[in-house]
Amino acid sequence: MTSMSKLSKVAVFAANLGLALAQTSVTVNVASTNQQIDGFGVSQAFGRASRFQALSSTARTQGLDYLFSTTTGAGLTIIRNRIGSGGSGDSIELTSPGSPSSTPTYVWDGVDAGQVWFSQSAMTYGVNTIYADTWSAPGFMKTNGDQSNGGYLCGVTGETCSTGDWRQAYANFLVQYVKYYQQEGVTISHLGFLNEPDLTYVETVEFVKANVDGTHASGDPKYIDWRIPIGLLTKVPSVPSFTLSLRPSMHISSSAAAVIVANVGLAFAQTSVTVNVGSTNQQIDGFGVSQAFGRANEFKNLASAARAKGLDYLFSTTTGAGLTIVRNRIGSGGSGDSIEPTSPGSPSATPSYVWDGSDSGQVWFSQSAMSYGVKTIYADAWSAPGFMKTNGDQNKGGWLCGVTGKTCSSGDWRQAYANFLVQYVKYYQQAGITVTHLGFLNEPDYVAAYSSMQSDASQAASFIPILYNTLKSNDLSSVKITCCDATGWPAQKTLTTGLVSAGMEQYLGVITSHMYSGDPNSPLSTKLKVWETEAADLADAWCTTWYSSGGLCEGLTWAYKIFTGIVNANLSAYLYWEGVEVNQPGVSGYLVATDGTTVTPSGRLWALAMWSRFIRPGADRVSTSGTVTNVGIGAFKNTDGTVVVVFTNTGSSAQSVKLGFTGFAPSSAAAYLTDN
Repeated sequence: MTSMSKLSKVAVFAANLGLALAQTSVTVNVASTNQQIDGFGVSQAFGRASRFQALSSTARTQGLDYLFSTTTGAGLTIIRNRIGSGGSGDSIELTSPGSPSSTPTYVWDGVDAGQVWFSQSAMTYGVNTIYADTWSAPGFMKTNGDQSNGGYLCGVTGETCSTGDWRQAYANFLVQYVKYYQQEGVTISHLGFLNEPDLTYVETVEFVKANVDGTHASGDPKYIDWRIPIGLLTKVPSVPSFTLSLRPSMHISSSAAAVIVANVGLAFAQTSVTVNVGSTNQQIDGFGVSQAFGRANEFKNLASAARAKGLDYLFSTTTGAGLTIVRNRIGSGGSGDSIEPTSPGSPSATPSYVWDGSDSGQVWFSQSAMSYGVKTIYADAWSAPGFMKTNGDQNKGGWLCGVTGKTCSSGDWRQAYANFLVQYVKYYQQAGITVTHLGFLNEPDYVAAYSSMQSDASQAASFIPILYNTLKSNDLSSVKITCCDATGWPAQKTLTTGLVSAGMEQYLGVITSHMYSGDPNSPLSTKLKVWETEAADLADAWCTTWYSSGGLCEGLTWAYKIFTGIVNANLSAYLYWEGVEVNQPGVSGYLVATDGTTVTPSGRLWALAMWSRFIRPGADRVSTSGTVTNVGIGAFKNTDGTVVVVFTNTGSSAQSVKLGFTGFAPSSAAAYLTDN
């Protein structure tokens, strides 16, 4: 499978192996049985078998394959033959013996209008069910003396004939037909003596037999032709339990969705998993990326074809990952990076803001994402401008002047920093972009040579209410404040505990964390939503692999990380670091690579696509019961009513699952598979 088709739709069959389901759910109770299945089939009555047999060997073989092959055709398992009742070449009893008790003169040509060949040919494919059915008794046994135009069998209730009671003679006639087939090595398994007894055909009926090309076929023109050309379904004969036999070879080794979605091989049937759609957990906000530190400009400056392909890979719900969150960096450096490149002199002095309308390409990137339907724009500052900090530098850590325990000779810059952040939001608003989430810290537990600012929980708590009130006074109360984008889960747990104790939940909208010093693997103690806002492989060279050895750059590794975060840590969002990068083969910190012409997605992109393309913003994660060895299971209900189940199989072999639902009535299903 090429990298462009890592996430591919597969057909959904109700097989004893194989997984289905998406949008609506179905519970299969394997222990509660109904009718037994005998099969599907066709007929070649009224000379069709002879014409089929007369085809060239190539055409004949292909036709038989289409009907009976279980690999290239329909795998039909029933043949319905017509027992003729007419003249020479049609019936085995051409003329009346004179009376019901007289010895009949049977005639057998060993061909039966080609039906013997057709039956024998079907048997070579494993067909064991041969249904022989009469449209009529011979005319001399009937009340009207004619095999056509209706009439009744002489001797049945209410119908007498001057020639006598022909019921036994008709039974003998039918049994002799079965014996002739037995002589040819064909066992008739089902025998019928009527065909449409509630309908009388007359000579004036216009619906006559016709060949596929529309010309009339030879033979009796009084019967409506119901045979559909080879390869299509046919009229169902009147046989008990006539339906499809589910063959063990029909299976889907993957996922499907109610959209069912999965990663490696997943199949369906023995272990039970039940999705309880009425039992909800966290709401999902989405999945996303950043193009910070100039990557957005590089992306924007690509040739139009490469640019469009890259955007499609990130945001399209049909050919890409369908991502729904953009994370922008609020610059804090000099000219071209920050909206306040120089100090106004003091915290209370009027700032000189500068806006270039581009923001290092992030305005274009945000607008492009919005054209795909993205509505969540997260703006996050790595640091305050250097002149607002204890170290006088936007780089190398340092604290915001005025937070708990940190004073500066220049004064308390907390309000000035809040004003700075709110002005950034306003500039985006002028560009037609609504910033929905605003962060003021990035990895405050880590001192970096680039933009960085330190903070603990008490220091963050001394700034959060100021930012909250500044947003409110500028009619931006809808903007949700985030905190704190720590380097990993252990650090964010500590920060969250401190923020909750300080009463900050009333001001904050989302708790945010990265995964570098520890993946999200358990819930944080907060009533707020929790996002993982930056995750990446920063150690390995670029790779597109889905699975090879379980390395950090591989797609399956990230599929399981996302599962762990969403299901075990109750994340509402999961963001990878960068989306598209140009000529950066030395790292895997992004999802899509390009040299300016060729655009190549990674397995990591398809890992996100497994979730983001189907689980849309506003979806609720719903509860499941039951486990499957080495398979992570997550279920979700979208706002449009569709249900999505994601299976992540980290094992070395396919697993079997029977999926059921409560509180949900499915009407359709689709399956998607992501693998090598």
